[in-house]
Amino acid sequence: TGSGILYGDIVAGIGGGVNISGNYTNLGAVGDGADVDISDVIVPMSTALTDPPVKIASAKSSQTILVNGEKDMAVSYVRMTGGTLTVQGSGRLRLYVEGDMSISGSASMIISNSPPSADLEIEIYANGDVLLNSFVNETGYAKNIGIFGTDMCTDVKYTGNSVFTGYMYTPHASYEFSGQGDFNGAVVANTIDVTGTGDFHYDESLGNLMLPFLLGYRIISWEELPAPF
Repeated sequence: TGSGILYGDIVAGIGGGVNISGNYTNLGAVGDGADVDISDVIVPMSTALTDPPVKIASAKSSQTILVNGEKDMAVSYVRMTGGTLTVQGSGRLRLYVEGDMSISGSASMIISNSPPSADLEIEIYANGDVLLNSFVNETGYAKNIGIFGTDMCTDVKYTGNSVFTGYMYTPHASYEFSGQGDFNGAVVANTIDVTGTGDFHYDESLGNLMLPFLLGYRIISWEELPAPF
């Protein structure tokens, strides 16, 4: 119901629908009845808390997470109302957040690959609600930032004015996009409400993304047949 341009397709599940109003222009296809397997998120790491929670309130405060290779972290919550949280380096960080993840006010989370030619991938597993106001992906690739919501993640909001480049897989959440910055990537959610003024771009490279809990066809039953002799 906002204003902007939607670059990509909008597909609702069985029993759902798509309603476009306001000044939004859709350049893709609109449909419903998508009979697909939307699996629950399976956290592929230990959920035992290994690090202190992230809590930054002052605009002058900052915290940096250095990544060099494979790194796993589990925290009780992320709560920022000011300052910056920077993830820097190369490799892959898997961050499990037991409670809510809130980046509001003047706070910002920055993903910075170092050196600039390095590949840095971030996977955030949210077991609570997610509020993002500023999330900067300096790698430039949506496939490098993934936010996954478990069945306890029921509310996801992006309200920022900066461009979000990444993807969100939060099948149990109500997702609200009310920011003025563009969204580059993809979203899977229970409901999606777009009221901002930014454009929404689907990144086609995400179609080749393989996630461990998206199993595709699965055997739900079988019958053993007797041998022919």
